[in-house]
Parts: sequence; C-alpha cells; structure tokens
Amino acid sequence: MDVLVLAAMVAAYVASIAFPLVVVPWVLDRRGVLPYNSIASRVVAWTSFAALMSAISSLGPMGPAFRNLETWAGLLALIAIAAGIDLWDLRTRRIPRGRHPDA
Repeated sequence: MDVLVLAAMVAAYVASIAFPLVVVPWVLDRRGVLPYNSIASRVVAWTSFAALMSAISSLGPMGPAFRNLETWAGLLALIAIAAGIDLWDLRTRRIPRGRHPDA
C-alpha cells in the first residue's frame, strides 16, 4: 500500500471519529437544535459515526472482508455496544442535561 493512500485512510478514520462525535453535537448545540449532552444529540452523533465508519471501512483495505454479512454485523454490533455504553453513562451521571462538560 502506498504511503499516501495509508495517510489518506488514517485521515479519513480520524475525521470519521472527530466530526460526528465532537463537531456535530457542538454545531447542533450552537444552532439551538439539540443540547450538547442530550440523548437525541448522542443518537445523531453515533448514527452518523456508524455510517461514516462503515463506508470508510468498506472502501479501504478491509473492502474484501466487507463482502460478507458477518463482518458488517460485527462492526455494527461493536458500534452499537459503544453507543449503548455512552448513552447509559449520559443518563446515569449527575451532570444536568444541556450543560457542557467544560463549563
């Protein structure tokens, strides 16, 4: 694999993590659509993260592995587990909804 292709893949993975899980909730909060620490904001973030991660993984060097259903199910199950843990943590912690963690 060419170094430039590898660098592009790493940049795509970093963007697919940072954009939906950090930038999207921040923009939604700034526009007044959804509070930063709301359940709906997290569901939107995790859904867009799953879509980006699945698309990038299927187009990259793991592309041939994504031709069977088990790989898709495994990836989406891992993302669903991570999203479930995040939403459970958001519901059970003592920070009031809508309050920024750095405030």
